[in-house]
Amino acid sequence: MQDALGSVNDTTQLSQKLLLTFQQRKEQRAYKVGMEARSDVKEDDRIEKTVFVKAPRAAEIRRRRKSHRCNQRCGRQSGRFAG
Repeated sequence: MQDALGSVNDTTQLSQKLLLTFQQRKEQRAYKVGMEARSDVKEDDRIEKTVFVKAPRAAEIRRRRKSHRCNQRCGRQSGRFAG
C-alpha cells in the first residue's frame, strides 16, 4: 500500500512521514545490517535511513532533485531514484 505523501512540488507530507519513520526506527533500535553491536558508532548513525523514492516517468530531473534534497534534510543517508 502506498500513502499519498504530496507531490514533487510540495514535499511537506513526505518530510513529516520520514521524520516520524526515522524516530520510530530509533525507538525500536532498527539498526542497519551489521551495525547492531557497533557501540563505537553513534546510535543515530546506526539507524537504517535508506528509503526508495519512485518518481513518475514523466518527472523532470529538477523535480527529482527537489525530492532528494527533502530526503537529505530528513536525515536519509542513501537511496536511489527510479524513473
